[in-house]
This record gives sequence, structure tokens and C-alpha cells, in this order.
Amino acid sequence: MAGAKYDKAAQRQGKEYRFMFVRPDGAQLQKITEIVEKNHIMPQIDPHVFTVEQANEALRLVAQGHTDGKVLIRF
Repeated sequence: MAGAKYDKAAQRQGKEYRFMFVRPDGAQLQKITEIVEKNHIMPQIDPHVFTVEQANEALRLVAQGHTDGKVLIRF
């Protein structure tokens, strides 16, 4: 139920996502790492790569919800 709003939004956009609830626990994070590596899980990355000077522009893009994945800011 926690993700129902996001399920509908993703479905409308033809996208897929998964929720994962984690805590800062070394053993749990190790298990998650194993799952990600075993299943070759790769995040979607937006084609725009911003510089530090463009950080505000990157944040605006995220706030507007017009990204195609994670937004990268190169330092």
C-alpha cells in the first residue's frame, strides 16, 4: 500500500520500479549488494550529465519530474 501512488504514476509512464526498505545494517546491505550483483540490476540514468556549476539546473529537472532516471552531477 505504501507505493500505490507510485505504482499508478509508473504505470501511466510505462516505467517500472521496486521499493526496498533498508536500515543501516552491514549484513543487510551486504545481502542487498549480492542481490543487485546477481540480478545485474542497473539504475536508469538520465542522459544529461551536469557540472557542479549546473547543480541548480539539475535540481530543477528533478523537481519537475522530467528525468529518465538518476541525474548525475560531475564533480
